[in-house]
Amino acid sequence: MQESVKEDIGSVANAKVFFGHQSVGQNIVDGLSEIVKETGDTSLHILDIHENKRLPAFYFAHTKVGKNRMPETKCVDFSQIIENKLAADGLQYAFLKFCFVDITAKTDIAEVFDRYWQTIDSLKQRFPRIHFVHFTAPLKTKTKGIKARLKRLFGQLGRREINNIKRFEYNQLLKKYYHDEPIFDIAAIESTHPDGRRETFTKNGKTYFAMVASYSSDGGHLNATGRKLVAGKLLSFLAKRMRANL
Repeated sequence: MQESVKEDIGSVANAKVFFGHQSVGQNIVDGLSEIVKETGDTSLHILDIHENKRLPAFYFAHTKVGKNRMPETKCVDFSQIIENKLAADGLQYAFLKFCFVDITAKTDIAEVFDRYWQTIDSLKQRFPRIHFVHFTAPLKTKTKGIKARLKRLFGQLGRREINNIKRFEYNQLLKKYYHDEPIFDIAAIESTHPDGRRETFTKNGKTYFAMVASYSSDGGHLNATGRKLVAGKLLSFLAKRMRANL
């Protein structure tokens, strides 16, 4: 397993990558740093784009973009960083991840997705050499507490479940539109137990997903277990596609 991880690190270390995110994305970056440190492989340069004036030959660059609950600002920042700095440097791979707070029961998911695809498709047209990877929206754990348990007994859902339904709907839009492009399904990873079972709930006979409780300490952000799990999956996901694109 260690040799496989080192091979994946080696593949990603020979590319120019940019990841735009907020707090859950930072969790993933932290998990990736921990994995790299454990292997002793120093070839992968993980850096914040705003903290480094000069970039190495290859890098895994990242930074927080926009503001939470304002996904349109994330699209703007992500696009501007690529346009103004990284495209001219020969950026090869890029991905933008929304956070769970960007998509809730009150969100107009069509509006959010329209802004996302317009941003990505515009970048693809102007910078055809960049490979864009799409991220599903992350989830939260099921609602806790006595009140939530009572609601479930009467067939009612807690607020987290209601919000996760909207995230599910957004993710379905993403998968349908980009069905033939690489999609990193963080929602599927977060909702899958180590033994392969899915963390689910139902509404009107339809199954939806929630984050596995052991992957988070606050119900939304990734803890040590969760961040290493997602980071490891992302590393493998990227490495496989990079080797295929050689």
